[in-house]
Amino acid sequence: MKKKPEEFSLEYAGFWIRLGAGIVDLAIILSLIYSISSIAIRVLSSVTPSIPVFSNLHYEQGIIAIVGVLEQADPGKRDFFLIIAIASLITMLYMIGMWVWQGQTLGKMVTGIKIIRTDSSPLTFSYAVTRFLGLILCIAMLGIGFLWIIFDSRKQGIHDKIADTYVVKLPVRQVMLTESYMRGHVRQT
Repeated sequence: MKKKPEEFSLEYAGFWIRLGAGIVDLAIILSLIYSISSIAIRVLSSVTPSIPVFSNLHYEQGIIAIVGVLEQADPGKRDFFLIIAIASLITMLYMIGMWVWQGQTLGKMVTGIKIIRTDSSPLTFSYAVTRFLGLILCIAMLGIGFLWIIFDSRKQGIHDKIADTYVVKLPVRQVMLTESYMRGHVRQT
């Protein structure tokens, strides 16, 4: 007779643990944005429109035109828009990439929670993009979409409902100490 695999009941991750994971992710994302933006601003400040950035490409004139416009722009405004573009790209790549690859960001790994679909399958790219767009909607709603987690029976925020996902606590793995191990005896092979 076949042995059934062990089943675990899902425990939904609540608001506070998800907030903790979000704070860890925010710190990681902000440090990436700062590092990459600093490098990009230095590089952009040194590029002049008279030097072709990419030679022998059809897009060369468009690239030179963009660089020319950025060179003529007020450096403060130019740097602001560059940082916004870099921040958006880094946030999107980090969140969607980690969700698809591991089902969790580094903050969720630290707090022991994971994103799954409501049918318990892992997130696909399309569902991760949908969840990210829902995340933007929650931010645009001034956080009300996140506060919904507190009141929902399955602890789903609006972005979870849109993407058909849950955030669940991972089972805790406990180490079993045997009596011989506690006395300092280690089995040798």
